[in-house]
Amino acid sequence: MTTKRRLSPLLLLLILCASRPEYDIEIKNSTGRFIRDAHVRFDDFESIGGTIAPGAKKVHGGIHRRPPPIVVVVWVSDTEQRHEVRSPLNLPPQFVGVVVFEIGSDNSVTVTPEPQKE
Repeated sequence: MTTKRRLSPLLLLLILCASRPEYDIEIKNSTGRFIRDAHVRFDDFESIGGTIAPGAKKVHGGIHRRPPPIVVVVWVSDTEQRHEVRSPLNLPPQFVGVVVFEIGSDNSVTVTPEPQKE
């Protein structure tokens, strides 16, 4: 007599999530002014962010999904101007670490992947 074993869908999902690389998204405000409604968006994902003081940052941790090659960084300046910047994001396969999105005083966005240190 043989016994058939099946993985439940929930267990399978947990195994897949545990085996996928994890990274964090950091939004850093280098504008010198308060910004609000700041987020990184791609597909149906939207990072935390919200209001960020000058020189401060917000971090959304534990992301297990692979981002597309272009993401959108959005925020509203202290003059109520809405900004939406498309930023390239080319992470190496199996990237683990922090992806820093720095919003500059000229309203540019600099993207810096910082791999986790061993």
